[in-house]
Amino acid sequence: MTAQSALVSTADSESIPAAVTAMWDAVLQALREAGEPSARDIERLAAELKLPTLPASTTADWLRDRTTVPGREKFHALIECLGAEKDPGVDWEALRLAAERARRKHLRDTRDRTVPQPAEPPAADPDARSRPPVVRSRRTTATIVGLAIALLAGIGIGWELGRHGHPATAGESPGLAAVPATGRTCAHVVASVARVLAAPEPTASFIKNKKETDQVEIVARPAPRPSAPPGWVPVLLPRDAAGTGWMSQSDLSDPEPCTAPPGGR
Repeated sequence: MTAQSALVSTADSESIPAAVTAMWDAVLQALREAGEPSARDIERLAAELKLPTLPASTTADWLRDRTTVPGREKFHALIECLGAEKDPGVDWEALRLAAERARRKHLRDTRDRTVPQPAEPPAADPDARSRPPVVRSRRTTATIVGLAIALLAGIGIGWELGRHGHPATAGESPGLAAVPATGRTCAHVVASVARVLAAPEPTASFIKNKKETDQVEIVARPAPRPSAPPGWVPVLLPRDAAGTGWMSQSDLSDPEPCTAPPGGR
């Protein structure tokens, strides 16, 4: 893909925050001034300059859609490949931070619009006062009380079975889906691709990738907790042998209560 074809975006411009559009407008201007190198040219140049890896497919997606805000390291690597890192009058990090904040707000607003609203209470019945009160016989009241006691007893038996296991399957722990998703803190991935590393440093061993909008659970107290520099967040990896990993804070949204049950990827 050439830089010229990257200028044609397929994204809906009305859904893109203005700060994100402004950041990519400045990048496209630097791209034109650099002679419009292709995404593969940029990938090769980043490798020659020993900059953070810029896969051609990722760069092509950025330039085509212009909806993603890259992490700090990869964004500045792209600008350096275009020879625009020291352009007078352009504060690239300020542009990126403004776009990142706008993108996070846009994602929060989108999620808030999809949360179901509580149903309105039924309207008051204007004829309620004129109706005679319902009078139950003693036999009816006793039947209702007996049913309530039986129901509570059944709930108690079910609770004990849930705690200690069915006699035929004693020792098995309850499924993860039965654990309520409360008291946990999560964040959403705001970068198109975010790396999960084994330690809080860019050169640490790679574990896996997370894609944009993925939800990750933040580990409150990883044990043992290493001394982490600012800008790194410990995340839970229940399906990986590592158990926990580290992600760049710039790739994640602001922390919020988890909306998915525990046991994700």
